[in-house]
Amino acid sequence: MAPNTPRILKDSGRRHVIILANPRAGPRNRRKALDDLVANLVSRGLQPALCWELEGLSDHLKKANGLIRCVVAAGGDGTLQEVINRAPGLPISILPLGNENLLARHFHLLCSGKELAETIVHGQVKKLEGRVMHLHFKDLNEYGDGYDVPWGAGKADVKGMLAELKRQGYKGYLSIEYEYGDLDHLTTNLPKCVEFFDKTTAEVAK
Repeated sequence: MAPNTPRILKDSGRRHVIILANPRAGPRNRRKALDDLVANLVSRGLQPALCWELEGLSDHLKKANGLIRCVVAAGGDGTLQEVINRAPGLPISILPLGNENLLARHFHLLCSGKELAETIVHGQVKKLEGRVMHLHFKDLNEYGDGYDVPWGAGKADVKGMLAELKRQGYKGYLSIEYEYGDLDHLTTNLPKCVEFFDKTTAEVAK
């Protein structure tokens, strides 16, 4: 859960729900759950945008102009990973349409569009409290198809995420995820990530 999730879900002006659907995920008969999700969101006054390609997700994230209530990964674990990487700092939910859906199975999330719509409407949150064992940390210059930038220079609330990890007493490893540019670019910017991390964790520790 992003650290600003409770504030976002209490904002009645945030009515956009962006859905990234994987057309190749799972049995075809699960498409009904996706149709039910869209129909129930509309009936409750929200504005769902369904996209089948990553480029579509990027476009909708930009067009929503900061009024996004939630981003839904409708597919398998790979679809969820794409949403997490492309929508840092935003509330994320899962409609498990894939064959595995390990995270959804762990939290007993059903493949029900109607139930997920109710969860999004009411702003119900399930925290990963105490369940984080390892994480990859990144920051992007913009939502969607942005590229990696040094921590603290992009859209993600990096300080907020570090504060949340501290609150949870996280003691595990944290990996820098930076996949943009050539070797010279990495040599220049990876130390900036480490510098920001050291500076921010010192502030958070106070």
